[in-house]
Amino acid sequence: MNQNVKAFLKAELNVAYQYLERSYFVVSSNLSIKSNLNIRTNIEKFYLSTESIISELVSIEKQSSNIEANDYKLLIKYSYNLINSLLDLNIDEDKYLPSIKRLFEAYYDQAYYFHVISLDQRELTVIPPRSHLASVNIDSEAEGKEVKSYQIDWEILEDIKDTKNLFISSLEDKRENYYEQFVLEGHDYIYKKEYNKALDSFKRARNYTENAEILNLIGWTYSFLDQLDVAQKFALKAIRKDPDYGASYNDLGSYLMSEDKVTEALEWFKMAKNASNYQNREYPYINSGRAYLMLKDYNKALEEFSYALSLAPYHEELHETVTNLQNTIDKSKHKLEAKVDSLEDHAPIF
Repeated sequence: MNQNVKAFLKAELNVAYQYLERSYFVVSSNLSIKSNLNIRTNIEKFYLSTESIISELVSIEKQSSNIEANDYKLLIKYSYNLINSLLDLNIDEDKYLPSIKRLFEAYYDQAYYFHVISLDQRELTVIPPRSHLASVNIDSEAEGKEVKSYQIDWEILEDIKDTKNLFISSLEDKRENYYEQFVLEGHDYIYKKEYNKALDSFKRARNYTENAEILNLIGWTYSFLDQLDVAQKFALKAIRKDPDYGASYNDLGSYLMSEDKVTEALEWFKMAKNASNYQNREYPYINSGRAYLMLKDYNKALEEFSYALSLAPYHEELHETVTNLQNTIDKSKHKLEAKVDSLEDHAPIF
C-alpha cells in the first residue's frame, strides 16, 4: 500500500475513532443502554457488522448473542488497533482496503446515531470530527437540526498517492479550491435568481470549509426564498462561528427589519459597524439609514447615509439618496419655518 495512503488512513482512523468514542461516551453517561431496547438493538447490529468486517481481515471467533456494553467497547478498540497494526505492515491494498473502507463507514454511521441521541443530553456535548476524508453529507442537511451525517470521499486516496510534498497541505489546497469554486458558482446563481441552485452550491462549499462566510451566504440565500426564520438561524450560526465577521450582524439586522423589528435591527447594525472583519463597511450604515427612514427620523437617516457615502464615495445611488433626503429635510424645514412665521403674524396682542 502507498505510504502516503497508509499515513493518511492512520490519521483519519484516529479522527473517526475519537468521534465514535465521544458520542458513545455522552450517550452511555446519561442513559441506561441495557434497558433501552432501540439503542441496544442498534449496538448489536453494529457489533455484528464490525465483527464481520474484522473476520475478513483476520481469523476471529464470532460472538452471536448476549453482547454486553463492555464487549462493544472492546470490539471498537480492537478494530481500531487492528487497522492501525495492519497499516504499519506492507499489506496488499486490493485485498485489505475494501474492508478498511467499510469499517470507516461503520464508525461514522454509528457515531452519527449516538450523536443524534446525545442532543437530549445537554450536560455534555459531542464535538463534530475535523476530517479531511469525511465531509457533511449534503443530502442529510435537514435545516434546523443540529447534527449532520458524513460522507466519505474515497477519491482523495488517489489524489494523495503521488503527492511529493506534505499531503495534508495538498488536501487543504484542494479543499480551498473547491470551496472558492462553489462560492463563485453560488453567487452566479444568485445573480440569475436561481436561488435553489445557489443554495445547493453554497452547501457544497460548506462541505469543504465551514466558516462564517459560507454560513452567512446560506442564510442570505434562504432570505431570497422567503425563509427568514432559517436565514436568521444561519446568521446566528455564522456569528457564533466568527464573532468578528461583520456581514452576519448586518444581514441579521436586515432580516429583522423585513419583519418590522426596526429597533432590534438597529442594535445588530451597530454591532456590524464595530466588527473588525468587514469588507463593505458602508452596508450597516446604509441599513441603519433605511431603519431610521422607517422610524421617520429623517435627520438620523441622513446622518447614517452621509457616513456611508464617506466610506463609499463612488456609490451613485447613495449620492442620489443623500441629495434627495437633504432636499426633503430642507423643504420640510422651510415649511415649518413658514408655518411658525405665519403663527407669529397672527398671534394675539395682549
